[in-house]
Amino acid sequence: MTTEELIGRIAAKYLHDNLSDDSDGVARFILDCLTADQTAEVAKAVLADNRLSNSVEIKLPIHFVGQHGLPNNCLTNERTTYFRNADCSRPALLVANTGDDEEQSLKELVPIGVQELLANPELWVEIASDSLPVTQQQRNWWTKALSALLEVKSIALDRFANYVLKTSQAVREEGHPIRDALGFALPALRIPKDTAYFSALNEKTLGHASRWRSLYSQAIRKRGCYLLKQTPSQASLLAEDLRNAFDGEGVKEAIPENVHLDIEAFIQSESGWNETAETLANYDWERDGIKHLFEGLKPEKFNLGQVTLEYYEEGDPGQLTDDEQDYLKRLSKRPRSSALDEDEEFYRAHRNELKENSSLKAKWDRFIFKAPIESNDFLVGIAMCLERLFDRDIQSSKRKLKISCDRRTQRDLKELNEGAGLFFSLRYRGLDQLFGRKVSWDVGELMNFNKLSKKWRETRNKKKRHSNRSTSKSALRLKFFLELEVELTRGGEETHTAQFIWNFSPNSIASEFYDDWHRLALHPLTDCTVRNPLALKGVFSQLTCRMLNRFIQLMAKFVDHLFLHTNENAMV
Repeated sequence: MTTEELIGRIAAKYLHDNLSDDSDGVARFILDCLTADQTAEVAKAVLADNRLSNSVEIKLPIHFVGQHGLPNNCLTNERTTYFRNADCSRPALLVANTGDDEEQSLKELVPIGVQELLANPELWVEIASDSLPVTQQQRNWWTKALSALLEVKSIALDRFANYVLKTSQAVREEGHPIRDALGFALPALRIPKDTAYFSALNEKTLGHASRWRSLYSQAIRKRGCYLLKQTPSQASLLAEDLRNAFDGEGVKEAIPENVHLDIEAFIQSESGWNETAETLANYDWERDGIKHLFEGLKPEKFNLGQVTLEYYEEGDPGQLTDDEQDYLKRLSKRPRSSALDEDEEFYRAHRNELKENSSLKAKWDRFIFKAPIESNDFLVGIAMCLERLFDRDIQSSKRKLKISCDRRTQRDLKELNEGAGLFFSLRYRGLDQLFGRKVSWDVGELMNFNKLSKKWRETRNKKKRHSNRSTSKSALRLKFFLELEVELTRGGEETHTAQFIWNFSPNSIASEFYDDWHRLALHPLTDCTVRNPLALKGVFSQLTCRMLNRFIQLMAKFVDHLFLHTNENAMV
């Protein structure tokens, strides 16, 4: 079975489970932006199912899947929008959406896409475990593991399918139990193989999603990054760093000789996911000693200012002004922690010249881009991260952006200040639709925070009622991660990351944005005035939207809000 065939069977099973026999009209389903290979395999799986083949009429664009061996009666030259209201002789119709141009016109059709398929890990386990010698309890553990993985990181559909398929093959062909098979298949997720990685889980903890989440998170952050030639702190790993580690004391001796040539090839290769990284990933982290290569990495004492000065001294004269030379001398003498404004100014002015020395340019990138951005405006934070991500010399043929948040689950969001959550969900709701399909979002329930807050407040169990009014630093911020996946023109893939922290001020006028907007919807015409009291020395106080107590409603006792609660006397 291939990954596309597995995806096809999963989608057919999803369709089977959501097809009602009691429906009076025609149920219209749409394969939502799957690839041509995946779409064709879904159609073949539907045709192979006795019930579906008699109940579902398939109409797929001939220009999209015409070369995939489907029957002629399943193909059409009509646009997908034609079938929104077209007659259908069967209880269900299956069509496909291949782009954004028809998306808005197909909202009424029931989607079967990446989101729907990944939301049902039990379907994957049911199909992948067919004919495997596993118990129902082991299937439950497998489902827990996949659910936890999807909570930790947004994963491409084909990559997720490959992981499930490799796990199934490890059980069938290698004889591993489910727990070990999940570690054996980790290279499908671009994480080094470690068959014993999940052995820390016993029969009691194998059923705990939190333990699976923790282990997957550590594997992605602390191991998978090395295959892309990045450190856990997202700094770039240079060839000389890996060379020094491999030549370090006792490292070569701890790694079997048959692995040395592949390590040498990995060190000399370009960064990003490529053939050498995949080869290295399939060696066992523990048994083949791959961990010693990366554990041997040591911080390098590198004087960025001095090396940059030497670089320009060897180049054409006149490239640096006297002030810039003085700056580099000062940089060489001060501790290099986080980048200052003058550091960024120099980098912006000379980044094109630094590209001629890729090693030096990489060190400047590491110096400038390592600090997270902080902003109280989500859109500004995204724009600043995009500037960093696209400010690098990357020759690529295809790019894909992922935006994720460190707080996605209901448990995580309970730790967020209620005002912050309500403001964010109202202020930025719908951004994912505006950004389009080339940007994927992994923010969980964040955009539905208003519904969660209402549920927590109105629950019948008084002990479970929840309203977080904490003003601690952690309760007033959200951390976002932007991942730019790049397919390089030279072959292979790279992932570049940036992060920013969104901050919320509970003392700003914006903190009442959610409640004020709700009241404005109920009473759209309200007369307001500004209270501008005298300060102690008889001077008028400064008017600022950053302080709540600068606003009071006309003929009302309620302060801190722009609009009335219920006082109808102030309505006009």
